Formats: sequence, structure tokens, C-alpha cells
Amino acid sequence: MRAIGTTYFTYSIYRKLTRTHWIALGVSLVAASAVLVLQSFRYASSVPDLVQTGQFYWWDTLSMMLKSLAIWAVVLGVVFAIQLVNQPAFQYGRQFWVALTGGFLLGLLLPYLLVLWAGIWIYIPLGLLSLFIPNIIPYATLQFTWIVATYLVLIWIVIGMPPLLVGTFREGRWYFKFLVVLLFFQLLLDVLQALTSAMEIIIKNSLWLANNTAFVLAIFGSLVLTIVAVVWSLRQERLLTIVYVITGIYIASIVTGNFSDLVFHWGEIPSALLTFLAPLAYLQVAKWILRSDGTALAGLAAGFMGLLAGLFVDEVLHLRITGQGWISLLYGIVLILILGLSLGYLLGRRFTNLLVRKISFRPVIVRYLDIGLIAGIMAGMLAGSLLAR
Repeated sequence: MRAIGTTYFTYSIYRKLTRTHWIALGVSLVAASAVLVLQSFRYASSVPDLVQTGQFYWWDTLSMMLKSLAIWAVVLGVVFAIQLVNQPAFQYGRQFWVALTGGFLLGLLLPYLLVLWAGIWIYIPLGLLSLFIPNIIPYATLQFTWIVATYLVLIWIVIGMPPLLVGTFREGRWYFKFLVVLLFFQLLLDVLQALTSAMEIIIKNSLWLANNTAFVLAIFGSLVLTIVAVVWSLRQERLLTIVYVITGIYIASIVTGNFSDLVFHWGEIPSALLTFLAPLAYLQVAKWILRSDGTALAGLAAGFMGLLAGLFVDEVLHLRITGQGWISLLYGIVLILILGLSLGYLLGRRFTNLLVRKISFRPVIVRYLDIGLIAGIMAGMLAGSLLAR
């Protein structure tokens, strides 16, 4: 068998998975199970009922996306098998068949392992948020997060597959060329199907359907602005990174616009304007994350923990901002922010100091942990008190 020249898809990805990675996968499975149990307690339901809820909302889309992934899992299995059998140690005898079978199985399982892992890590924070924000429960299901994870894995495949297919077309025999042409058409159909289903989910779950101006501005205006801003600002990055950043910023902007109306009840046009402008702010967050200096991880993780803490405080104290006019609303917001700042400074600093005693962090990381916890607690208390109106 002739080797397939690609460094994008390679079985060596399994060599990078250490024992720690597999332990992390096991821990994440336990954590996801715990979140599912917490959801069942919070909503006085059983775990099977929650799973059934996810099936009701998302099973059709999930099954369609997993079927789209199947053909590319087979392709990856063939690629990995050919790569392995072209290693000198596996070209003869029993080792050849072991390498052929093992490589195919590794490639076949890889996309689904990635979907499982990514879906669980997306589900855990969404599930925790759903304990305090009931409105997001349809999205805080394993089925929905596995749909998102499937989209992410499919993007990874779509970016890397064309160069592989082109190389095979140039060097292969006529029957390989014919197979490559079929795979190109299949790739195109899968991309169109994924885009259509993703936009259908976004549109059906948006609040701008009744207002054409707000709909165009929020759905399509934010998409165009996101693509232009990201491509211009991150043009030196890899294509895969650019596509992931565009996807993340666009989804975050749509969520921000919808959630802002849920919190402030300010109507379609203001929320659409916020959705349209949000990519500019999220782009700065993406640049911060891409610096890979640890500050983004520390700040965002601490911010999320602070957000949960703030929502929990609101739940316990039954805090609520009341009033009909903007003046009374602004007055309540200021009071909640002051209370959140005080609580964040007192509890956040103590938690950070306790963490620093156990783990050695750089001073800049400690600073971002402090800022993230305080900002998260303030945001959580504000969001919780506004949602309780």
C-alpha cells in the first residue's frame, strides 16, 4: 500500500493522549453525571426524563449529524490504516494485519471520541448554569452539546480533508480519482447540510423572527461583521483557528443578544444592535485567549466560578430588582453591583489566597484570578436579580 501524504490527519494523535488525558475523560464523565443528577433534583425530575427531554428537542438533528460524520470516520480509518502499514515494523506477517485492523479502528473511533469528550466539556458549564437559569434547560442537555461538538469535529475534518483528497487525486489511479470525486461531492453536501441545520437552530431559537430589520441585523449583519473582523485581525493564524474563532464569536454574539432581552426586556431592535456590535468585543477576548499565556484561562475560569457563586447568592437571598422605570432599574443595578463588588472582594480574595497556598501561581495569574472572581460574582448577582424581576 502506498503511503498517504498528510500531516493533518495522523494516528500519532493517540500517542499524545497520555494517562492523564484518559483520567481527565473519566473524571469529566463522572462530573457530567453529577451535573445531570443535580439537574434532576433542581427540576424535581428523574434522570431518564431529562435525557428524554434532550431526545425530544434534539435527537433528529443529532442523528443526522452523526450519520454525516460516519463516512469521514471510515475515511480516517483508511488513512490511519495505510499510515500504520507503511511503517517498517508493520509491513510483513502478522504485524501487517494487526496494524491494518488497529489503524482502521483508531481512525473510525477518533471522531466519535472527540464528539464525546467535547460534548461533555460543553455540557458541564451549561448544565451548571441551568441550575439557576431555567430558560436555558433545552440547551443544557447532552444531546444539544453533542450536536455542537459534532459541528466542531466536522469543521476540523472539512478543513483538513480537501488537501488530502487533492493529493490522492493527483497521485492515485483512475479508480482512486473517481472515489475522490465522489468524496468531494459528499464533503460539499455535508457542509451544506451542517450549515443549513445550524442556521435553522439559530433562527428558530432567536427572538427576531417577527421583525425583519432586527432579524437581518442580528442574524446576517453580525455574521458578516464577524467574518470581516476576524479574517482581517487574525489573518496570520491557521485557517482552522480562524474558522473556529468565527464560529465561536458568532454564536456568542447571538446568545448575548437573546439573553440581553431575557434580562432587560428592551425589545428586538436594541438586542439586535447589541448582537451586531458584540463581535467586536468578543474578538478582543479571542485575541486574549490566543496569547496562550495562561491569563485568559485563569480569568475566564475564575469568572465562571464567580458567576455561579453570584447566581447562588441571588438564589439563597432571593434578591430581585423591582421597579418599572429606567431610573428605578438603574438604582437597583447600582445597588446590586456594589453588593456584588463587596462580596466578591471579601470572598474572592479569600478563595484566591487559599488556592495560592495549595498551588504555586505566577503573580499575573493570581491577579487575573482575583479580577475574574470579583467580576463573575458581580455579573452573577446582577443577572440573577434581573431574571427574578
